[in-house]
Amino acid sequence: MISVVKNSSAGSSAIRSFACELLAWFSLPFIFLYFYSAYPIAKSGVTVAHLKIVLAVFILICATRVLLCLTNLAKHIITSISALLWGTALFVLTLYYSLVIIGLNAWGHVVSWNLIRSYALQAPYLAEALGLSFGLVLSLIAIAYASFLLSTWAAVKHSIWPAELARLFKNSGRTRAIGMAAIGMLLVSSSSIWGAFSFPVRDTGEPLINTFFPRDGVQGFSGFGVDTKASEKIDRVNDQARVNYQPNPNAERRNLILIVVDALRPDHMGVYGYARDTTPNLQRLIASNEVVVRVAPQMRASCSESACGLFSLASSRFFHEVSARPFTLQQVLKAHGYQVKMIMGGDHTNFYGLRDLYGEVDFFIDGSSPSVKYSNADRWLVNETQKLPDSTGTPTMIQYHMMSTHPLGTREPAFAKFLPATNYSLSITRPTLKQQNAINYYDNGVSQADDVIYQLLRTLKQKKYLENALVIITADHGEALGEHGHYSHASDLREAVIRIPFVTLSYGYHPTQFSISRTAFAQVDIAPTVLTDFQMPIPEGWKGNALHNDQRSDFTYLQQGDEIGLIDYRSENKVWKYWFKIGTGEEYAFDLTADRTETKNLISVLSLSAQVKEWRVLTRKIRPVADGR
Repeated sequence: MISVVKNSSAGSSAIRSFACELLAWFSLPFIFLYFYSAYPIAKSGVTVAHLKIVLAVFILICATRVLLCLTNLAKHIITSISALLWGTALFVLTLYYSLVIIGLNAWGHVVSWNLIRSYALQAPYLAEALGLSFGLVLSLIAIAYASFLLSTWAAVKHSIWPAELARLFKNSGRTRAIGMAAIGMLLVSSSSIWGAFSFPVRDTGEPLINTFFPRDGVQGFSGFGVDTKASEKIDRVNDQARVNYQPNPNAERRNLILIVVDALRPDHMGVYGYARDTTPNLQRLIASNEVVVRVAPQMRASCSESACGLFSLASSRFFHEVSARPFTLQQVLKAHGYQVKMIMGGDHTNFYGLRDLYGEVDFFIDGSSPSVKYSNADRWLVNETQKLPDSTGTPTMIQYHMMSTHPLGTREPAFAKFLPATNYSLSITRPTLKQQNAINYYDNGVSQADDVIYQLLRTLKQKKYLENALVIITADHGEALGEHGHYSHASDLREAVIRIPFVTLSYGYHPTQFSISRTAFAQVDIAPTVLTDFQMPIPEGWKGNALHNDQRSDFTYLQQGDEIGLIDYRSENKVWKYWFKIGTGEEYAFDLTADRTETKNLISVLSLSAQVKEWRVLTRKIRPVADGR
């Protein structure tokens, strides 16, 4: 009788300890999914898809612990191994969830494994860019890991269910049966995990699948859902345009130097009237007789992140017209006999397939190269340019991507002109961040970018690439510096994150000036403007218009995450901006002519007007492509 009571009591304790472990293990994923589901990338099936993987890992660990209890190992060894398994699993899961949320807030994507690996290898430089002590960060991570191990060791030490289960079967003479069952659970769990990653279901937005299997090429822009059928149709259109394209044998084959400065705002540049002296080199060059300068006011990007911004720049298409095989500016120039060289700051190879966007080029190097210490430092661009051979007269396109103004870019001490300065990348963890400190940090980056551009142009001039050339200085998107409580980019469609500069410097020729009657300047206009300068035909299907002529689109389209919108240029007196959020249905309408800072949402005043009804129809037409439905 006493034995039965003891067995019953032990059984109850075992059940309670198992239930506590089950609750502890799944509480973390449920908390994560609560926040993750608020992002547009999460689809309706994401909870079940993610919990299946988490459950398989749980079973894997539990079965391993039971097998350990069936061995003759000492109890403290079993406890230590079990704690190591639990503590490591929980620590890695916590770290991963943190990286996912950081990635979604920073650039709208689930962090990919390639990107994690890339930044891990450059961790000291990344910490420096963030204004953190690498040694301190490493110590905190080690302390956190040790805390997880100690906590799980204390919990596992008092968790009796694996030992009770093993004892029950040992006493019943069925040790082999439970061993076989545990091995079976290991095999089933392992095969379940293997199956989830070998045959991933990509339409749920499950984070682990997106991390280890980001879609290739243009499908890798995971911050944006893409309708596969619509994309395939656009692919065919691009293929036909490529076949139909006829190069102009009499084109002006000038060199093209395209400099894209990541997150560069025009209103923080002296050439756009900024009060601070952030671009002294560029302004001195503009004041000289060496170049002919053109400046486009009020140009807007197609979104507020690199992926779709670079896509629109290269292919003259908005992102709802995304294609895996775009007919790009680079390909048009190659059809005219150009060499195309790309020297790209940042990691375009591991950042969601950006490398594939450009197609076949003659030379490509980016921050993933083993010779680059930190992908987001810009000084190596100058060093790489110095290695280029002198121009032989073959027309050449050289595209640069710079990171000096990006919050993760290196800030050199020589350009700390405006103080105090604070990196705002971690603004969510810095509640006392002062907006002026963030602005100072950003302006120091603009000053550094100005110097890097000057060094690039000086080197290219020495190598005779500027004797007959068009230099373009622009950006992939803008940057929020505390406006509406936001910092960085890839978060919304406010003016701070979509306004970009467009400055051209013409060496050795006098270009046609931009039309003074134009009020619409969009990122998709950049590639057609280049071709018009070079007297080359514009491909079929491009959506932009060269800035030389009065022709313009009545609408340009915007998209960022679950926000879809447009700019309406039809009125002679007003430029209207409208967008809505897919998830909540919230709408915004601003008169940008009178309200450039977007302080007064007029949607309630205009909601019943024919104008708003038309905006709704136009944006809902592109919604199926935008949200993947």
